[in-house]
This record gives sequence, C-alpha cells and structure tokens, in this order.
Amino acid sequence: MPESSASTVPYGYTPTWAARDKYNIRNEREDASRQVRLALIGLGGVAVGRHLPAVARLRDTGVAVSVVAGADPDAAVRGNVEHNHGFPCYSGAAELFDKHAVDAALLLTDPGQSRLDTMNEAIRRGVHFFSEKPFLYFGADRVDEAIAKSREVLARARASNLVVTTGFVKRFSPPYQVAQQLIADGAIGEISLIAIKMCQGWSRHILLEGQACHVLHLARWIGGEIKGLQALASNRYGEPNYPHDNIVVNVEFDSGAIGAFYFNSSSPALKPWERVEVFGNRKWLAVEDQLTVTLHDSDEGPSKVWSPVLPTTLFFDEEFSGFTHQLRDFVRAVRGEAPPAVTGEDGVAALRIAQLIHTAARERRYVAYRETE
Repeated sequence: MPESSASTVPYGYTPTWAARDKYNIRNEREDASRQVRLALIGLGGVAVGRHLPAVARLRDTGVAVSVVAGADPDAAVRGNVEHNHGFPCYSGAAELFDKHAVDAALLLTDPGQSRLDTMNEAIRRGVHFFSEKPFLYFGADRVDEAIAKSREVLARARASNLVVTTGFVKRFSPPYQVAQQLIADGAIGEISLIAIKMCQGWSRHILLEGQACHVLHLARWIGGEIKGLQALASNRYGEPNYPHDNIVVNVEFDSGAIGAFYFNSSSPALKPWERVEVFGNRKWLAVEDQLTVTLHDSDEGPSKVWSPVLPTTLFFDEEFSGFTHQLRDFVRAVRGEAPPAVTGEDGVAALRIAQLIHTAARERRYVAYRETE
C-alpha cells in the first residue's frame, strides 16, 4: 500500500474539521418535519451516560432527533431522569406508547422477557427499535430459545417494514472504522488470521452473549462469515453467574482465513482488556483497547500509528466510543435514507456464535456454523 494511501485515512481530524465551525455546532438544523421522535425504554447508566449524550450531540450538530419520553420500572430512576432531562417517564413501554406518538425506541432494558414484551409491543404499534446487546437473553442454557424468539420478532418486524438494529457500538467507533478502511484499501492484503482478546472482569457478567458479542460481531464484519469453530472453556475461579470464566476459540472463516479468540472474566475489570489483530501478507494491524490503531506494513520503514490526543482535540466521549455514530445510523435508517449498518440479524448471529462456542466446549468437537441454522 502506498504511503499516501494510508495517510489519507482520517482519525479524529478530517478536512471538514478545518473549516470555521470545525465541530459543526452552528450548522442549520434539518427540517423539523423530519424530526425523529425517540422513546428510551430503560433509564439506567448506559441510557443516561451514553445514549442521552449521543442524542444531545446529534442535536448540537443539526440532526432533527429528540427524546419525547422514557420508561423504567424504578420510580426513583424515573424521577431523576425527569428532573435532570425534562421529559416525562413512565413505568412501562405500553403506557408510554399510549400517551406519546414516537417513531422509534431505544430498548436499553434487561434483555430477558421484559425486553421481548417491549419488542412485541413496539411491533404492534409500528415503532422501529434499537436493541442493546444481547438482542435477547434468557440464560446461558437457553440461548437456543433466545435465537428462536429473536427470529420470530424479526419476522414480524420485517412484515411491518420496521427497522430493527442491535447495539454493537464498537463497529461505529473511530479506531475500528479506521482499521476497517485500511483493510478495505488493501493495507495488509488478503486477511489470513484474526486474533482477538477480550478480558473484562465485570460482576454479573454474561461473558459471550453480553461482552464478547462485541468482538464476535467485529470478527464477522472484518473477516466475513464464520464457517465453524472449536473451543475450550473452564470455570477456573468459580464464577457463579455463568458456566465459564475463561474461553479459548479457534475459528475458520468462509474466506479461508482463520482466527484465535480468547475471552476471560476473571481478570481486573478496568485494565487493558481488548485487542484485535488482523494479519495479511507480511503486513498486519492492531487495534488496542478501542483506542490506538497501529499498521505494521514493512520491515524497513516505521510502523504507522493512529492515536487521538485527548482531551485537547475536544473529542466527545459519546462520539469517540461510537454511540453518536450508532444513533445517527439508526436515525437515518428510520427515515429510510439508508439501510442500517448493524441489523437485528447481526444480533442473532452473535447469539448463534455463542451457541456454537457453548456446544463446542461442552462436546469437545468442531462445530459448523450451519449446525445452528
């Protein structure tokens, strides 16, 4: 890959930002008739700390989107959000939909039966929806049920021409966008190997379906569909909420590339936890902790690094982490301007891969991806 080609990939600074309004704050607002009215179902930390700032960031840059109401079963949470953010909140989605006309809903609740009920309510009302990952989850021993219920939901949504997306936010963060663009531009040649680690010692974790699903989606996005896999897993330190606390996976892709993944929930929660390496023909790149991209494309010359300067570049956390771009993508899909980059089917695919890993580890055998069809 020529030197000039790699250097054109933006990372935080783009030619657009060199204009007088480099943060796009004073842009004319979109036509109010194109306003997308959102409902937030589930008002916990992710909703307040990530999704609401993403909405505010889009509004600051001229996107016609607003949150008209929220829902959460916790009265104290509802009261705090109403006081701090100024929109009415209800105990459940049905009451919210009864009282407010909304175009779309962000489903940020527990991924179990209550979310399934909300999905069905949204479909009945003709409301598009975004579902945080995992798309649905009833327990590690009921992944097949979650897949079946998810497929039923998606079939009904398609029949009603509704947009359904899944919250794989890393797909939209600048480091992974840069890495994918480099790969698409031929920076490393044809992919031969993808190596991934994700080690997060969160309490009450869901290791595959709730955490590693992010990088499993990235693996499919970067490497294409998975052909099959082998896995080993252990519960070395007695994790009480999940069958395994350490998992290693060897993967084959339909493209002929192979992969080696390892996931761990017995490490510290806030130390370096994520690394994605993509190897080609005597060239490779790495994304470290969703922050720095390094391209190693020759033995003679220096490696090339894309790394943000924080905080002086005024990167917004909700933008750098991908939440703003994810929401923008959903809003565009709701308006019919473009299909969503991440779909409900992608959420089901992550569940299917988790199901494969559970089966391969339990039965100590190679499992083909088609076995979960």
